[in-house]
Amino acid sequence: MANNIVCTLVTLDFTRFPSVNQKVCWTDHVHDVIVNGITYRAAGSLLKISKVNTQNVLNNKTVTLTLSGLDENTTKIVNSNQFRNAPILIEKAILQENTNVVAKKGVYFRGMTSTPDTTVDYKTGLIAINISARSIFDLIAKPSYSRSNNSTHQFAFNGDMFFEYANRDMGEDIMWRKR
Repeated sequence: MANNIVCTLVTLDFTRFPSVNQKVCWTDHVHDVIVNGITYRAAGSLLKISKVNTQNVLNNKTVTLTLSGLDENTTKIVNSNQFRNAPILIEKAILQENTNVVAKKGVYFRGMTSTPDTTVDYKTGLIAINISARSIFDLIAKPSYSRSNNSTHQFAFNGDMFFEYANRDMGEDIMWRKR
């Protein structure tokens, strides 16, 4: 039986930023990995990916990606807000025997990044970037309907004039609260 090498592929999509306009692709493998002609740059042990944290509800799936050993000048890129809300795809891949070409892969996590934080080691001049990401399922969470005014109420219940009279004295939206 062949020894299959499993690695992780990370794709950050920065195509919406004209200054970058590309997808950044990393792998935790010791060598660059090729998938459909796209090269995933080897980060080896400098790339760490947490397990997917799941709470009791579907929309709380998060993962943290840590990339260490970076030059201190990287903080300029991190502080430019290009990492915030960038699409991220993390996949597990099996390499073809004795090659760096992916034979099979599957999605491990898909979502959007949050604001990253950096840890600076001033002695070495190197930094580590921690990028947390939330699942795409978080994006389908419905907003709370605990706040309403006459316009939103009319949209849902055309002809019901309750809020026209209810908030006339207050002159503002009504906030419903549990006591």
